[in-house]
Amino acid sequence: MNDPNGERSAEGRQRKLPSSRRSVLTGGAAAIASTVLGSVGTVSASAHESCPDSSDGGEPSTGDPSEPDPTDGAVLTLQSNTAYETEVFVNDAPRPGPTGVVVGGMDGNELSGVEAAYRALEWELDRGTLVVLPEADAVAVERRTYNSPRGNLNRQFPVGQPPTSSLAEELWTLITEVDPDVVIDFHSSKGIWGSDLGPDGYGQAIYPSVVGDSRRIAADTAEFMNREYIYGAYRSAYQFTVGNTLLGDKPKLMHKVAGDLERPGYLTEVTRYGTSLETRIEWNTAMAAELLRNHGIR
Repeated sequence: MNDPNGERSAEGRQRKLPSSRRSVLTGGAAAIASTVLGSVGTVSASAHESCPDSSDGGEPSTGDPSEPDPTDGAVLTLQSNTAYETEVFVNDAPRPGPTGVVVGGMDGNELSGVEAAYRALEWELDRGTLVVLPEADAVAVERRTYNSPRGNLNRQFPVGQPPTSSLAEELWTLITEVDPDVVIDFHSSKGIWGSDLGPDGYGQAIYPSVVGDSRRIAADTAEFMNREYIYGAYRSAYQFTVGNTLLGDKPKLMHKVAGDLERPGYLTEVTRYGTSLETRIEWNTAMAAELLRNHGIR
């Protein structure tokens, strides 16, 4: 069980931005890279109805992110040669299967999502393809701010219309070209969804898209999280639940996934109230792993 007081901590970890990291292109990763090259930048090779809005101070810094080491994957670049330049990592399993996209850093002060995305790069998959964007808004992540000077990235995806910034456009092009079977967007909140404990907020909930079995899978994943991480370690207010269904009526990434792409998607929210950063990272990582497993990416 997790320690409610968060004895382990990601604070002070010496991490290095992966701008110089390049992987070997192989198999399906190379195919994905060649598909999106013209639209989203460069690739190199050598060796809910109510949607969460966590504009409330965010999380403490973990230091610079360390160099990830996905195995035999492609590295794509969004917003090349700009302040917003950021990398996307493609990890192919030995066996073909569904494709999942994992996004962190849509809100730059929510560092548990950034760290969780980097940890997803360490997974050794047996089946499927995982596309990971750890720092969606690299400027906001670097500044540890909710918004960047371009505004909040997660308000730039109107459903039925083109994205409203060049970064949002490149990110959306990447997602549509990859043609994912599931998309996951990491977030954190100052409070707990539907709870009187602490401030108002959206934490401890999974917000599923309206598509397919997303809501059932979200419920199963919430029960998994409670069984493995909450029961016996935290008071009942910290139990995970299912939030509002994302219907495609907000200008946010996961609403656009639901409304325009019509694919299963999940916005995961963990609470910052009374929890350590390391605990929040662990929760987001575990939720993503279970959601992907339910969609056949293992």
